[in-house]
Amino acid sequence: MARPGPAGAASHRATGSAEAHLMHIAFVTCELNRGEELYPGGLATYTFNVASGMRERGHPVTVFLSGSRDLTFDFKGLRVVESRPRLPTVLRPLAAFLQRRLPATTERVARSLALRRSIRSTHRQAPIDVIHYSNWKATGLFRLSLPSVLRISSYDPCFDNNPRSLHLDKRLSWLTESICIRRFERIFGPGDHLAAIIERDLRLPRRIDILPTPFRASQTTSGTSFRQPGKHLVVYAGTISRFKGAELLLALIAHYLERHSDTVFLLAGKCGTIDGRSVRADVDALVQSHPDAVLYRPHLERDELMAAFAQSDAVLVTSLVDNFPNTALEAMSRKAIVIASDTASLGTLIEDGRNGFIVRGRDVGHWADRIRETVADLPSDRKAGIRLRMEETLQGFSIAHALDRLEAYYQEAIDIQGSNPTRPKS
Repeated sequence: MARPGPAGAASHRATGSAEAHLMHIAFVTCELNRGEELYPGGLATYTFNVASGMRERGHPVTVFLSGSRDLTFDFKGLRVVESRPRLPTVLRPLAAFLQRRLPATTERVARSLALRRSIRSTHRQAPIDVIHYSNWKATGLFRLSLPSVLRISSYDPCFDNNPRSLHLDKRLSWLTESICIRRFERIFGPGDHLAAIIERDLRLPRRIDILPTPFRASQTTSGTSFRQPGKHLVVYAGTISRFKGAELLLALIAHYLERHSDTVFLLAGKCGTIDGRSVRADVDALVQSHPDAVLYRPHLERDELMAAFAQSDAVLVTSLVDNFPNTALEAMSRKAIVIASDTASLGTLIEDGRNGFIVRGRDVGHWADRIRETVADLPSDRKAGIRLRMEETLQGFSIAHALDRLEAYYQEAIDIQGSNPTRPKS
């Protein structure tokens, strides 16, 4: 069954921020911006944007962060309550044994318990109306029974770069995530493909709702030039790892360059792993084989990345599986044509041939042909039409529109729990 697009009908519609009541919103996460680094990761960026947006609308906001210390502080106008993972006193005699044998699982249990204590303490002083949990690292494993929603930001069995190693600790840590997800009645996420996998794997009683990711286009760009005279430019931005499609990415570039010498590929992102080994040697080998046609940059400043997108003929999203990567939004905001896999969960953003391209399957030759058609054979009027429709599509991901939808979603969670007398309030 096709899922609704961001601007069309959806499982839950917002009534607009003007009709929403002010509510104390708690965000629970394991990742948040640090220092002046504005975009350290997808979840951190999302949490900061949404929490800041809700605060600007007048809602009291508290961010509960699982970190390395116990501290309450202000971060760019947000009240943050940080707690370090620790087990209850009764379990501490077992802590050394558990952390040695089951480090990932023990950390997740300790993390969720510490977050629960922090949220409960704050709720007693300033009652919380709704809690917005992230599923990453099972933060809601020991959730409070206050009105709550869970946002899917990842899924362990899919986001595993070393699936050949399936030891006990990994299996148990995955189990904590499954239990956490099943504990919520209201679950939403940004990506259709990953949502369908989770619904199937966990046999959820109801569908995961798809809500748009709030997006604010960057207003800065650098003067760095990545184009070479007379050559096309194709960009990949993100970690080069198994679930991000590293095997396909490197193979298709080599295949493409065997046939065409008028294109430069820019790879921007750190090297990750495939089946437990680093891909750095593979990337270096590709660069050495095609020194004039493959540029590798482990890190680009944000304004440099925006410049690369603006100069590109195409941006690749080769993910084996993904959860609506922000790269696609950022590229489209710079009028870059996105070529994405059908497993990247971008079905509510990209309509194949209309505002970008979706490639089905992992055939290297098919991908190389699609890239060639886009950068070299696409008529200028067709490109102009695609870029115009990109702008129209991005309107459905504006901060205002996305926050309207989320406000309504929160209010529904509050209303539904309030109408169920069998459920405890706190």
